[in-house]
Amino acid sequence: MNETTQTEATAIATITVQQRAVIAIGYGDKESYLVELASKSKSITAITNKAGHQECHAARMVLRNERVAISRMGKQAREDATAFSKAVVAEEKRLIDLISDEEQRLEAIQNAWEAAEKAAKEAAAEAERRRVAEIIDRITRIKDMPATCAFQKPGELRITIDTLSQVEIDDSYAEFYGQAVEARADAIAKMREILAAAERAEAEAAHIKAEQEVEAERLKVEREEQARLDAIEREKLAAERAELDRQRAEQQAAKEVADRIVAEKFAAQQATLQAEREKLEKEQAELKRQQAEIQAEKDAETARIAAERAEADRIAAEERSREAVRIAAEKAEADQLAKAALEREAEAIARIQAHATELLDALKALVEFTDERIGDNECRPLENAKRAIANAENAN
Repeated sequence: MNETTQTEATAIATITVQQRAVIAIGYGDKESYLVELASKSKSITAITNKAGHQECHAARMVLRNERVAISRMGKQAREDATAFSKAVVAEEKRLIDLISDEEQRLEAIQNAWEAAEKAAKEAAAEAERRRVAEIIDRITRIKDMPATCAFQKPGELRITIDTLSQVEIDDSYAEFYGQAVEARADAIAKMREILAAAERAEAEAAHIKAEQEVEAERLKVEREEQARLDAIEREKLAAERAELDRQRAEQQAAKEVADRIVAEKFAAQQATLQAEREKLEKEQAELKRQQAEIQAEKDAETARIAAERAEADRIAAEERSREAVRIAAEKAEADQLAKAALEREAEAIARIQAHATELLDALKALVEFTDERIGDNECRPLENAKRAIANAENAN
């Protein structure tokens, strides 16, 4: 950039946008004139005649002409500004194109150097991280040895303690040298405590094992003695069970014999009762037949009497008294016949009831005899007989 261009740029930069707009329109020194021109027509407030109209029109046209002139100048200034803006953009691009390629080349060289520096720093940082991590891992393994060896036997623990004691803490631990020395000392101290506890536990376990062996021997003797006693008890129970089974078998056999005897007697009694029942049914049937004959005789007699009464109604009044005497005599005879039939029927029923009572008494005696023989044992035929007796007594 030469001196003249620099001076012009500085001069343009010292003028504000508003000042540049005033200069472009060219009315900066006429502002007071425009104010004065606008104030001249303030007195016109209304038109009352033609002269007033002409005065108002003339004043408005002066103002209009000034407005049009200002608008024309403003439009021209805007067009110049647009053309100037485009020219500035084009010149800006042209000048930038002169130096942009070199700038980009230098930027690429700078970026490559910065990338190499960053990669070198990251590699150094990664190497440092791995170095520190490896040292910390070694120290951590030393610290973790008490935990990893907590369940080892005393002999194994002694070997582990000796091995750790021989581990050399050298310059490879660098700034973590003190931590490594302290970690090894702490680990050895803790493992020695674990060793002491393990030795005590081992001694206690040996003592407990000896006591357990003594106790196991004692329990073994007790179990053998108990097994012998249990065998004796089982033999005794087996003998008692065999005797009980024998007694139950005898009782069952006796019960079966008693049940058979009772069943046979009951069957015989049932046969006798059935025969008596059939005989009673025959007698009842005969009684019903006789009753039917008597009723038939009554009906025939009644019919005959009715016929004779009808015939007597035909007979003359003089024979009514004689017929009535005859009828009374016949009625008395019929009543005697009916009474005789009822007496025969009552005698038959009494004989049947007496016979049934004898059978019921015999059945009761048989039930009592059977009940005494079988005791509390259940016998379905006997129960049926008891219910039959109860029903017969209720019927009486």
